[in-house]
Amino acid sequence: MEPKLLRTHEGTLEHIPLKVLDVCGGTGDITFAIIQRASETKYFKNNGVLPLEITITDINENMLEVGKKKAEEMGYVGDFLTWIQGNAEELDFVESQSKDFYTVAFGIRNVTNKRKALKEAYRVLKPGGKMLLLDMSKVEIPIFREIYDRWAFTVVPWMARLLNNEHPYQYLVESAKVFPSQEGLHHMLKKAGFKHVVHKNMTGGIVSLHIATKSYQFNYRFCILSNNL
Repeated sequence: MEPKLLRTHEGTLEHIPLKVLDVCGGTGDITFAIIQRASETKYFKNNGVLPLEITITDINENMLEVGKKKAEEMGYVGDFLTWIQGNAEELDFVESQSKDFYTVAFGIRNVTNKRKALKEAYRVLKPGGKMLLLDMSKVEIPIFREIYDRWAFTVVPWMARLLNNEHPYQYLVESAKVFPSQEGLHHMLKKAGFKHVVHKNMTGGIVSLHIATKSYQFNYRFCILSNNL
């Protein structure tokens, strides 16, 4: 995750940090993983500066407080981190086409209007920017699917009752069941405007990582005019 290069008017090269928006990221886990990856780059080792600007947003203020505390304990403090309470469906505090990456892990399934949230993701990303969406998905291997369903709808509720904490576990299982399939989420991302969408199944499809790229938009009329000059 090296920083980008921008050629200035003096002809020199200037490092521009990557701008990341971590949505539904209150606990900071994804942000901390990104920081760890960035700290391994050649740029950080040579300059001692993280090539990142990360904005973490979550609708739950208490979760943000947890993330802030963990960041302080890990020594991740500085202007490169910004914590903002916000709704994934209305990212009014984020400028259009201002982010290089939009990350969300196990958060979209909790959003009421998923289509609106995906359109917001498309809006805030720069052309060429990427959305990385990690969430529960559909098990594609038949025998594995049967085993998983029995475990999820029999063993998990039973364990939850033993722990006297049934509701969160029940919600987890049920929300995973109604969450769009890999193909369904692929279609939703396309409808939001993303042109290039791929996904990678993990553990047979229990979890899936979707990567959606916002295409560059060319002004064809300008290109035609330029070629005729």
